[in-house]
Amino acid sequence: MKNNKSKQLIPSASDVLIGNIKKSHDFLLSKKDVLSKFDDIDHFGFSLVSGMCTENLNGIEYNFLKIRNKISSCLHKNEIYIGPTVLDSLLFSAIKLDTSQPVEEVFKAIKRFGLHRPGFILYPLHSFGILGAGFYSHMNKANIYYSPPNTGIAISPQNNSVDRLLRFLKNASKQLGIRGEIPVNDLEHYIRSRPLDWVTHNPIIMVSARSYSGTYYENQSYLLVKLHFAKSFIFMLHSLENASEAKISSIFGSTSRVNNFQTLDFYHYLIFQTPIGGRKYLNLECTPMNISRIELTTLADCNATIMPTEWNKRNSLYSRICNACQSLERLYVRHCLATNKTTTLQRVLRKLRDSLSFYCRSFSSNDDTKYQIINLSIAFESLLCDYYAHGVTDRLVKHLKSALKGIPGTREMQDSLQQLYKCRCSIVHTGNLSDEVNLILCRKAFVFSFIKIVENLDSIKHSRSNEPIKDILDV
Repeated sequence: MKNNKSKQLIPSASDVLIGNIKKSHDFLLSKKDVLSKFDDIDHFGFSLVSGMCTENLNGIEYNFLKIRNKISSCLHKNEIYIGPTVLDSLLFSAIKLDTSQPVEEVFKAIKRFGLHRPGFILYPLHSFGILGAGFYSHMNKANIYYSPPNTGIAISPQNNSVDRLLRFLKNASKQLGIRGEIPVNDLEHYIRSRPLDWVTHNPIIMVSARSYSGTYYENQSYLLVKLHFAKSFIFMLHSLENASEAKISSIFGSTSRVNNFQTLDFYHYLIFQTPIGGRKYLNLECTPMNISRIELTTLADCNATIMPTEWNKRNSLYSRICNACQSLERLYVRHCLATNKTTTLQRVLRKLRDSLSFYCRSFSSNDDTKYQIINLSIAFESLLCDYYAHGVTDRLVKHLKSALKGIPGTREMQDSLQQLYKCRCSIVHTGNLSDEVNLILCRKAFVFSFIKIVENLDSIKHSRSNEPIKDILDV
């Protein structure tokens, strides 16, 4: 999701050249005469591996990677993900220049080529709908899509034609501040030559991302995190909407029920990267999906309906949901994505992300209530408990009560959580669902609890507590 903080996106060389990195920098400069004998990074890499070079290359690779990784880390702090192969090429070329500041030259090149500017990822969804637009979208050729303010997200129902798809891409990318035009010819080529029926048959989500890669999967983990948080945000809006079934039917229903030929037959996703070197069109990559089929299906499953007009009237709550999702995404990307460290903050961030994964699965479009109950129960336990211990139900209700302080309907939501865990135990131990549970209330309780915890993460930033969630909720 989009980070709205105004700040200098491109770091400076002083952010990189600290401590041992400065020594690595000086070492590479001393090897400039050796490196200048190679045409590019590929030529150097081949010589290094083949052993055919007569020059002394000891230490060059080690120190080169130290500097490149530090540059990458500084860019990541500003949510700019440039692939290692791209940075390798830029750094190697900069070292060969007649300059004593190759790192500064790398940052100048990034700015000159515009590699820090956002592009977007286009990914299929399944079972998503926009309320009140179903009948209208069937009768009118105008593009209907929803772009939640200040999120860097745009969601379109199924377009059912390439022309409508192109109109959505052009309008939404402009609205999200994406520079560069849609490469229509490239897109039509991929539609003809790849199994891309989903681009017209399915709802699709566009997520803005400052990402530029030189190979298919360099930034895939980052892009998948962006998609995960974008989808979580949509589910939260869905959970807190006040639309009743009567209200839905009175406004012509959802786009998910009109001209819907959606499919799960997808093998690629589309990445539109910022144009470089003054080019006019975005750089389009049709990337084969290389994660498990179940994970792909789960990521695409968005069994939610959104009524955009409702959120125009609930600015305060909308801002809290948006800020909570953006804050967690930013912290998770910075502290967890490229490291396996386990500080208290990192442990909590991973728990919160896991809880969101199970929360999203509780909306599964397979209509299996047992599956939804189990996943929502795990989501609550990941969110509200620091560890497993006897008496988990009482502890969850106690923590939920603290998290919901000041929220109307707290008692009903506490009762619904108790009922959820009663049903969960029945399913786990007998395989049967013994009673009914109000999943709508439970999901509302989850969202408000999530917001409460994320808004208070600063209180455990330097904590070493074994019970950080308990500390946040002050119970």
